[in-house]
Amino acid sequence: MPTTPAPRKRIAAFIPLIAALLALQCIEAPLEPIAPTWETQISIPLADIKPTLGEALSDAPNVQTDASGGYTFEDTQGGQPVHLVALDVDAQPAAEQVSVGRIEISGFPSQSAEVKATSLNLAEGNWPAPPLPPFPGASTTLPSLSLGDTSFFAYAVIDTGSLTMSITNTLPMSVTFANDIVLKNNVPGIDTNDVANFPFGTLASGQSKSISAPLNGKVVWGLQRLAPVGVTIAGRAGPFTITSTSGLQFGFSSTNLRVESARALVPPQQVVAINDTVIVIDDTVSVRDARFKQGSFKTRIVNNLDLQVGVRLQIDNFQGVSSMQPLSILRTIYPKSVFDTTFNLPDLRLSNPTPDTMGTRVKFSVGIETITSAAQKATIASSDFVRAEFNPESKFVLESIEGRIKPTTFAFNSGASGVNIGEAAEKFSGQFTFDSVRINIGLGMTGGYKVRYSLRLEARNRKYNKQASIVLPPPVGMADTIFVPSPGALVTIPLGDPATLNGFLSNFFPNFPDTFIVRGTVTVNPDFALATIADTAKLYQAVHVQFPLRLALAGGKIEDKIGLGEEANFPTEFAQDIKQASLRFSVGNRIPAQLGFQLRLFRRLTPTSPVDTVLMIPTDGLVRSIAAATVDASGNATGETPSHFDISLTTAQVQQFNQADSMLFRFFLQTSGSGTQVVRFRTSDYVRVRLSGDMTYIVNRQN
Repeated sequence: MPTTPAPRKRIAAFIPLIAALLALQCIEAPLEPIAPTWETQISIPLADIKPTLGEALSDAPNVQTDASGGYTFEDTQGGQPVHLVALDVDAQPAAEQVSVGRIEISGFPSQSAEVKATSLNLAEGNWPAPPLPPFPGASTTLPSLSLGDTSFFAYAVIDTGSLTMSITNTLPMSVTFANDIVLKNNVPGIDTNDVANFPFGTLASGQSKSISAPLNGKVVWGLQRLAPVGVTIAGRAGPFTITSTSGLQFGFSSTNLRVESARALVPPQQVVAINDTVIVIDDTVSVRDARFKQGSFKTRIVNNLDLQVGVRLQIDNFQGVSSMQPLSILRTIYPKSVFDTTFNLPDLRLSNPTPDTMGTRVKFSVGIETITSAAQKATIASSDFVRAEFNPESKFVLESIEGRIKPTTFAFNSGASGVNIGEAAEKFSGQFTFDSVRINIGLGMTGGYKVRYSLRLEARNRKYNKQASIVLPPPVGMADTIFVPSPGALVTIPLGDPATLNGFLSNFFPNFPDTFIVRGTVTVNPDFALATIADTAKLYQAVHVQFPLRLALAGGKIEDKIGLGEEANFPTEFAQDIKQASLRFSVGNRIPAQLGFQLRLFRRLTPTSPVDTVLMIPTDGLVRSIAAATVDASGNATGETPSHFDISLTTAQVQQFNQADSMLFRFFLQTSGSGTQVVRFRTSDYVRVRLSGDMTYIVNRQN
């Protein structure tokens, strides 16, 4: 990007003239004579100099020569870069929970029970054969049987499962159950409801029969009982024997139970329970890929279950910078506990290959993968859940982003120094007319989106409290005030034609601006386009002023005050011996400008006393003029124009010169044609000064 130019150097185009005008100090005192006092006329050639503009401007950093020997002034002032894009987003908190759903527990353990013949009012023994009468049969009641076991579960609300009852008749006669055998919960005062019915009907002697009953939707307790039921024992002729082992043998078993809720042992098991939600990272910035500079977020997993749970939390769009794998947590969490993890965003990137049209949303998943009660009964329900939370702890500050940011308008205010014309800004005044002045604004940004600008160049002269502004038009070749950033380059925006710019600069005549400010607003990404930008993106501006030294100048004046050291004085004895002196100037001017000069010499008697004028040169106070060179239609000097004048000094005036400690010099300039014609300054232009001195010198003055 552009850099600020090198420090300014003085442009002292006419200093050689001053040196020539003060060349009296070049006269050396004659050897001290031994003759008596007498006066003599001395005529001495003092100087013959021919400084060219090329020599005078050789160290002017901003004045360049072209192929034809002409001059072009160029100056670029870079403003301070302005950081435009605040790449941060306000992610929104999010939470999602997943219910464990129906789980499996172990069913009833296998059990058996027996009702002996004696419990059915049948006596043990042998029944004789005919002709004794047969056994006439009997009716009795099957007594209540207690069943169940609480080692696997205390109770369960069954989703699916079944209970199987088997009966083996070991009596020597058939048995008929008057009604279904009913299995009941056996928790007096809490639950004695029916659980299952088993319609066994008739069982022949020696017959076994099994019946399964569904438990779906039933509340089943671990403690059960069989309700009493009427039993009819068929008659039979002998012989037969009723032994001590004769009776009815009962068996009970169940499948594993899938439950809605329970207080039970939960064996280790896989669970497929996943819920997805969306995290809103930002509702305006649409991200395809992003890296982060700072920020963090916390994930919290809350286990609401009375179980040990294996949980997976995954945010697909957040990936490790190195691994490129989705952010994932797989963790076993103890019952009724919380697990927190903090993630630092610089370790992550956000990848969203198919970005949203508006805003950025990422997938947030939480799943229960395993559960177990770890050999202890737990109270569970299918609605019990694991909740995952996403909690941003600060703004998400991006380092770079590929995506869309909403059109965002920023205030822009960047200042630069004014035109670098050396000391002219302080010491020169006059009315300029440039024939081809150019002022360009350079705008650039270190990559990223298009920029639409609404800017103006505001110029100021702080010393004289003047200012003017001009609106920045579209870049070259563009119809709109939009530029596309190009790394390492500035887009050029010319501010108008020479007539417009002459009018702009005329607001400051007889001076120039000392400050340029580019002020207004810029809108980044006005088209809501997809691009890449970094948090270091800055908008740069530079003001470039260029004009050839082809100008018309009226009423120009250079004025400066300088101190005079001891080395600038005549030797005191020599000054006292000069009765009078006259300087003769013969000037040949090939510069297309009329020149004039005037000197005023000052002194202070003490450091705090007022400044007194001790001498004017010329002594009559009038300006001595040097005629301008003649020029052709193109403003080029065509020949040398001669000028002649004398300046006389008395002995007292030479002594006054010696007393001076500072000098104010003024140079007056006006281009050919009374300052209205545009002329061209070239390296070959010069001023030739021939200076001689006539003086009356008192030789061997006697005190």
